[in-house]
Amino acid sequence: MNEERTLALRASYKKAIEQALERVPVRNGVARVHDLWLETAIPKDLIIELLKENEIRFPPHVKRVELR
Repeated sequence: MNEERTLALRASYKKAIEQALERVPVRNGVARVHDLWLETAIPKDLIIELLKENEIRFPPHVKRVELR
């Protein structure tokens, strides 16, 4: 897969996760990676990778994502 295609896919995954953060349950400012996975069907490992690389913008009501 070429680099341009990889970057485009990562951007679409990032957008999907950011949109899902608006919809998933948030308890005391904490969303769960499991709920993001259920909402987006993006593999948990990829969600965690994008979160760890600080590529995801959180909405104001989300302070962090529990990775377990």
